[in-house]
Amino acid sequence: MLARLVARWHDIMRRHRRRQLGARLVFPQAPECWLPAFAEIDLTSTWREAGLPVEGSAVLTIGAPTTSGVSARLVRESPLFQGWLGGYLVRAPQSFTHFDDDAPNLNNLFRLLAEDQDSWLGSCGDPEPVTFLVPGSQRLHETEHGTLVEMKVRTHADLGPGNATRKGRLAAHTLHELFCVQNPSVALPENFLDAPQAEKAYETVTMQGYMLLWQHGKLMAIASAFVPAPAFSAMRTELLDSLMSARVL
Repeated sequence: MLARLVARWHDIMRRHRRRQLGARLVFPQAPECWLPAFAEIDLTSTWREAGLPVEGSAVLTIGAPTTSGVSARLVRESPLFQGWLGGYLVRAPQSFTHFDDDAPNLNNLFRLLAEDQDSWLGSCGDPEPVTFLVPGSQRLHETEHGTLVEMKVRTHADLGPGNATRKGRLAAHTLHELFCVQNPSVALPENFLDAPQAEKAYETVTMQGYMLLWQHGKLMAIASAFVPAPAFSAMRTELLDSLMSARVL
């Protein structure tokens, strides 16, 4: 019941933020094996608490239910273990999002992702959340859709003893409810985000993927997709296709 109330509050806030921005980031569909539904969350307070002069929202999806009902995101053997697909639509000063030569400020824009991930890890009980770019892993490509950056990221898995605490259960159940509230046609198993017992608490994982950056009027759009580094080469094309389909409406 509490998770449902919290989810509805988040849904009210994301509607408010969407009105403030006057637009939203949309993915026409998720690739196969991903949940065919996206959750939208206002992250303004998270970023402001981290000292970032940003307002905006995130959209995301994760691995679809496995045969056990649990999301592939939580299954160690899955190529979608700890993976995410989605992005951000934000309003921020030009001096934050770009350098003087109008090139995107990758470090600042990556901080949006890092603060989001670290906040989630904290809600899952991680005592020392960490998310950072692997030095030298970035490859930039200019495309008709925007600046595409391939990179590797090191972070923690969101599995540990904190999942079983009241705070951890509330975080998981709230996200579950958000998917359901915002996508009423999608039926999720009750155990979709029930975290299994971790062999190693909050272990470090290396993710590989993309960030696609483009300007939409006075807004900055960031589409991103990350999967475990060993699975990346096999999934590269479907991740790219999904990111390139993202639109601001």
